Amino acid sequence: MQLFDMDNYTKLKHYVPIIVTPEFVARFEAKVVRDDCMPDGCHIWTGALSVKGYGCTNINGKGVRAHRASYTIYNGEIPYGLIVCHRCDNPPCVNPAHLFLGTHLDNEQDKLIKGRNYQKNKTHCKHGHPYSGDNLYVRADNQRDCRICMKARNIKAINLRKKLEAS
Repeated sequence: MQLFDMDNYTKLKHYVPIIVTPEFVARFEAKVVRDDCMPDGCHIWTGALSVKGYGCTNINGKGVRAHRASYTIYNGEIPYGLIVCHRCDNPPCVNPAHLFLGTHLDNEQDKLIKGRNYQKNKTHCKHGHPYSGDNLYVRADNQRDCRICMKARNIKAINLRKKLEAS
């Protein structure tokens, strides 16, 4: 019995199975630098990087994170519901010894334990307004927001709506 419609489940729709072939491994290995001089023995991905610094490769035209590909090549298939986490906290690292499986919650807890929650450590918004006093707004999802920026966004949206209604 199927519990949900797989066609409407976005994570499964966009999931790319990593099929390990000798050609894929050779292409993958060509983009990895293994250097004993690297701090903590990281194997650095030299191919394309995401905005957040994670290695990216593709399989049959679909994008895959390089650390997920590395885990699959050296440790086997990634079970459903688990993600590949970094022990070294170095996004371009693909060293299989630095990778482990966990849930999203495990990864978030690891981040908090290691003090990598950069959003919580911010004292000002991207426009330089302080996250304190009357300017601090805490949303229902516990994310912080700047009241000055919220007001500016709301005014911009109202003006855009008026402009669209007038035309």
